[in-house]
Amino acid sequence: DGLESVYRYAFPILKKYHFNATIFVISSRMKYTLPPWDPNQLQFITRTQYQEMEPMIDLQSHTHFLHRLLKDEPIILRRSLHNMLVDFRRSIQVLYEFNPKVRYLAYPYGSYTPLAKKAAELAGFQLAFSTQIGKVNFGDDRYQLKRIYLLKEDNRQQILQKLAQ
Repeated sequence: DGLESVYRYAFPILKKYHFNATIFVISSRMKYTLPPWDPNQLQFITRTQYQEMEPMIDLQSHTHFLHRLLKDEPIILRRSLHNMLVDFRRSIQVLYEFNPKVRYLAYPYGSYTPLAKKAAELAGFQLAFSTQIGKVNFGDDRYQLKRIYLLKEDNRQQILQKLAQ
């Protein structure tokens, strides 16, 4: 989501071990200034922090304004093709400053509809990710790709087991 905790905790480790990573960013939440750190609140990375993390961190889209709930349901499920297309294109436009090759989308809350898949394709995304758990296989629909979840509670053996499945 572009949370400041990525910069605070993950980036130093990535830097130490010379790893690259991809962050799916809610582009409307990118900040110019950083509020005081509060670990109990969601806080988002500043533009300056993104610049510092380049080129190790690849920024991709997690939409612009569609990462919200309406009556406990992801708002993307209620939007028209036109609304989603405008949002996706705006996200690409904002992220272009940091990555002129925004090609991937993570659906908000992993939720999508056939219209969302169509909007993703029309906006120019090459891949889109759901939150369905599993590995991606050759021939899978590129606009509803699965993920493998690695949690902070997972030990080394659990991580290796998840990756081997």
